Amino acid sequence: MLTIVTGCNKQAQEHKALMGNWVEKTNRLDTLVVYRSNGKDLMFDNSLHFRSFPTWASNYAFRYEFKLNGDKIGFRSADSQGDFLWYDFRWQNNDEFTMRYNGLRPYLSSIGDITYVRLK
Repeated sequence: MLTIVTGCNKQAQEHKALMGNWVEKTNRLDTLVVYRSNGKDLMFDNSLHFRSFPTWASNYAFRYEFKLNGDKIGFRSADSQGDFLWYDFRWQNNDEFTMRYNGLRPYLSSIGDITYVRLK
């Protein structure tokens, strides 16, 4: 029983550590805003791709609910009740993480990893 509680606490701590504003390491124009709303952990992809998307669609297409589970991050649309799609995720240090690029844009394939650093 204690192991389960510790695991849940670790996951909650990782979710909390991810909250805030992040900038892509190689393309400083792309940012992520990670926050909690209505009991969900959410990620807003404020990328150049978002800013070039039609306004009517942008309110929905770039907001994701996420879950961390060890070395995986799961995404689904913020307003979805469907399954999470899981991708590789790893902390580099407290202020930097790397994940699969197509986790945020699943329609892109074989794009590799993307690294974000915390905005301070």
